[in-house]
Amino acid sequence: MHGPFETALAAFRSQLAERWTATPIAWPNLPFDPALPGAAFAPGGPFLQWDVKSDACRFVTLGPLGGRLRRLEGRLQCYLLNRPGSGDSLGLAEELSALLSGKTFGELYCQAAQLAAGPEPVDQRRGWWQRQVTVPFIFYDRA
Repeated sequence: MHGPFETALAAFRSQLAERWTATPIAWPNLPFDPALPGAAFAPGGPFLQWDVKSDACRFVTLGPLGGRLRRLEGRLQCYLLNRPGSGDSLGLAEELSALLSGKTFGELYCQAAQLAAGPEPVDQRRGWWQRQVTVPFIFYDRA
């Protein structure tokens, strides 16, 4: 059984899978090999990886159980990984930012995305660099 937060994340995953067509997506907790991303994408090309980080949860209103409004704050941490010469990570980051900023997925409300200053090396042995896009969110739930 999924709770309201998991339902909102499922809506996010569904919309991301439908609307993000620029690169393959490495889904959390599922195997992914950038050398074999799928028929529509070149092996070793850029790909998107993401995770959910929750920060603070607090009650916004008082009342009996089931009538209190709970506010959870967090962020969607998105990483665009590429090798030098395999794609424009800034252009992809801007595209992802436009896709997610200000959007709503169930009761999960995305705020303005923040782009990292520049790409950072993450696996120098294999030549991977990442550009981070952080999307703060607020999730409301009745508790």
